[in-house]
Formats: sequence, C-alpha cells, structure tokens
Amino acid sequence: MTYSEKNRYIAYMALEHELKKIAKKGASLYLEGRKSDAKEIAAACIFNEETNYMRDYVWSESGRLAQLKFDAVNNI
Repeated sequence: MTYSEKNRYIAYMALEHELKKIAKKGASLYLEGRKSDAKEIAAACIFNEETNYMRDYVWSESGRLAQLKFDAVNNI
C-alpha cells in the first residue's frame, strides 16, 4: 500500500466513523438524493476522484440534525 493509498484509507475510515455517529443519533444520510449509509457515502467522497461532494445539513424544528445530504458539486 502506497503512502497516498494509506492516507485515503485513513480518511475513509474517519469519515465513515463520523457518519455512523451521526446516523446513530437519528439523522438520515443521503447521497445524490437517495437514502444511503455511512460506507457508501465515505467511499464516494474519498475514492471518487472525479466528483466533489457538498454537505447539506437539514435541521428539525426542534433544532436537531434530521438529515445530512451529500450532493455532487460541478467544478467550473
């Protein structure tokens, strides 16, 4: 495993862990408009070199995080 591959794997694991914690607290996770899970989102964000993703936080009326959405951003 190269240094770059190792760093990507570490970043993947960190993001997956973060997203699992968020989901465990009750927030739904979405990737490109469809319900997803921490592993799929982390893989898309870290290993997909052609696409960048922007987070969109959706809060409930009570102030809790209800949804975390990841949508592709086109670089112009």
